[in-house]
Amino acid sequence: MLSHDGKSLQSTLTLALRNYSTSHYIALLIEVITIDKQLLHKKIAHFNALVGDLSSQWLSRCPTTEDFTFTTEQFQVSLSSRLMIPVPSFVSGSKCPCKKENGPFGIHLTSRCNKDGSLHRIHDAVLGTISQAGKHFGYKVELEVNQLLNANDSNNHKRPDIKITNWPGGEIVIDLAISNPISISTDLSLNAANDPDRLLRKRSQQKISKNRQQVEATGARFEALVIGTTGLITDSSMKLLEVLCGKSSGNINTNKARFQRTIYHYWLSRISFALQKTIASEILEKTVKINGDQYNSQSANYRLVTNIDILREMAR
Repeated sequence: MLSHDGKSLQSTLTLALRNYSTSHYIALLIEVITIDKQLLHKKIAHFNALVGDLSSQWLSRCPTTEDFTFTTEQFQVSLSSRLMIPVPSFVSGSKCPCKKENGPFGIHLTSRCNKDGSLHRIHDAVLGTISQAGKHFGYKVELEVNQLLNANDSNNHKRPDIKITNWPGGEIVIDLAISNPISISTDLSLNAANDPDRLLRKRSQQKISKNRQQVEATGARFEALVIGTTGLITDSSMKLLEVLCGKSSGNINTNKARFQRTIYHYWLSRISFALQKTIASEILEKTVKINGDQYNSQSANYRLVTNIDILREMAR
């Protein structure tokens, strides 16, 4: 059964429930966090950023193949990050190799510091999955667009990620960015907290300013593809993924359209899992290295997060 906007009734009800849950949880946060307004605003921003298919696909798909399966530890970290409570492997007072505080939510380790290349690994895991999706639908995908480089450019190692020569409407160059929608290091107003893709739009504009003119000089089109660490994605980036992942634009009631919709959500799920699994793996690996003797994967720190844990953290 389809609703008036062409979505399935299940999809519509799921979205409504998710929006209600988010609003209800934010209302609880406002009641509980009465002193630290910055923490409150950042948690509001975080929960506002948990919207869209990429933010929830990893929770709604049954574990089947390895691509859709978390280890117990990965799932605990991913769930803690989603709820913005301290990740199980966090040790208070521990510092990153860059000498800055880790912070309890894993944000510094996965979106602020690239001391050991973790940001590159998160980026490349998502990029690889997007490339596979494009090739599945017959696009001629070239990774890392070397011929666009200017030898005199000091940043010429930062090349765009993807070129597709048979894109609808002509050749396109796409540059991917994985960005946290929340800045932990700067103060956040309540208005900014209610504009969750603000930093993603800013990152997109940075990519466009750096690459568009150079790419268009070659006759190709340039677009930035910006995905938040929560799974939030800008509207323009979502339109790119819809084309890359084969979203049907025809009669949605036909068997062919239903099949295409299934394949489309399969690839969105793959991207969502690649993002969250790699983030969780990087947090686990880096905390093991950072904490050394303080951290033991068999310790009580690695227990399941419970409702009591969540309520306790909310009350802090």
